[in-house]
Amino acid sequence: RFRRPSSAAEIVMRLFPAALAIVATLCAGCQADAKDPPLPSFGIDLSHPDNPYLVTPVEGHVALLDGRQVALPYGSSSGTWGQSGKGAGEDRGVPVGAQIVYYARYDDTFYRLDAAFPRALMDTLAYRAYPNNESDSSEQPLQPYIDVRQVPDYARQFNRSGMSYYPMRGLVFGFAPEGLVAVWVRYGAQQVQVGTFRAQPVEDDAR
Repeated sequence: RFRRPSSAAEIVMRLFPAALAIVATLCAGCQADAKDPPLPSFGIDLSHPDNPYLVTPVEGHVALLDGRQVALPYGSSSGTWGQSGKGAGEDRGVPVGAQIVYYARYDDTFYRLDAAFPRALMDTLAYRAYPNNESDSSEQPLQPYIDVRQVPDYARQFNRSGMSYYPMRGLVFGFAPEGLVAVWVRYGAQQVQVGTFRAQPVEDDAR
């Protein structure tokens, strides 16, 4: 026997649970997207202990978590240890490594840095904000840092009447003698060290 066509009411009742599930999934996705902060923005600083230890990159880039590469700023290192005084450029992303060839005039040597930053650490540091000043828009005591993914409206809470908590603003390289390279993440006047790495001298036939 042929079954009678379902009535409009029966069709609606059959489709309702599936439609409800789809709507719930879409709403959950929208809520997740709303909580995701934008990619951090940062400049690249090239520093050294003192002017006699100036180095000049000849090629290189910073690698980002999403596979993109950010070119180094033009020019040599400057400033003091961990503070270049420049902070060139502005790129968005989570830095996870650096490949740099640089020339050190003080020992007339080319060095090659191939550094992989700890990814879990960088994913954490990229979404933190550190206090530089007391907040004029909140009476809450200053925290060591804020996870901006957990507190996405931190700027409205704490920075409304002036900057208190600074998000990631810079990736700082410090070039020391004998190929030692330190890396920090900068948050205004505060910096957190990512690690120290060793660049290797480049042989003449590999330059």
